[in-house]
Amino acid sequence: EIALHLPPLQVQIDVITTKFLCKVLTTEDSVTATLLQIEGSLGREYHQELTSLKKFIIWRDQSKQYRQTHNLDISKIREKTMLMYSKSVMAEYQQEIWLQEVRNACISGKLSSNNNNTVAVI
Repeated sequence: EIALHLPPLQVQIDVITTKFLCKVLTTEDSVTATLLQIEGSLGREYHQELTSLKKFIIWRDQSKQYRQTHNLDISKIREKTMLMYSKSVMAEYQQEIWLQEVRNACISGKLSSNNNNTVAVI
C-alpha cells in the first residue's frame, strides 16, 4: 500500500463515509433529521461512521472548539462551512488519517518488512 501510494481500504471507506455524511448534514432534509436522531440515540449501529465524521470535523476545526469525538454533538454544529469540502481538502484529510494509521502500526509493531524489522515511513 505504501509503495503504491494507495491508502488502505478502511481509510478510503472512512473518507467516502465522511463525504456522504457531510453532504447529508448540509442538505437539511428528512435524511438529516434521521441522522441526528441516530446520533442522539443510544444505539451503536452507526457509531464508527459517526466517529469518522466527528474526526473530520475536529480535523477541520481551526478554532479548536471541538477537541474530542465523544464531546462533539453534531446537532449543535452552527458553522455549516465545517461540513463543506473540496477534492483537495479530502485528499489532505485522507493523507492525514493514512499517516496516523501508519504511525499507529509502527508504534504497535504491526508494520514490518520481510526481515521482521520495523519500517517507518513518515
